[in-house]
Amino acid sequence: MEVEEKKKKRYPNYRGGACVPESLLDRVTLALRGDLEYERDRRLQLADAVSKHQAEFALAQLENERALTSLRDELRVARGIVDRSRDEIAAL
Repeated sequence: MEVEEKKKKRYPNYRGGACVPESLLDRVTLALRGDLEYERDRRLQLADAVSKHQAEFALAQLENERALTSLRDELRVARGIVDRSRDEIAAL
């Protein structure tokens, strides 16, 4: 037990098993916190990008539906004109 007590005195962060000097532990912890912040920021950026693209996609889809409706209306009118023209030609 004396060895364990000496390690605890020398390394306050010692919890048994592998002994890590405090400065190394601090550096690793700091690096991990930096990585965590980076990943959190990246996740938020990606979530924002997805939201933006979803909104743009929904708007484009709505515009396409309106354009399709307009084209269908034009086609219906054109078919009516063609049918009337055929009737006029047949009457001649």
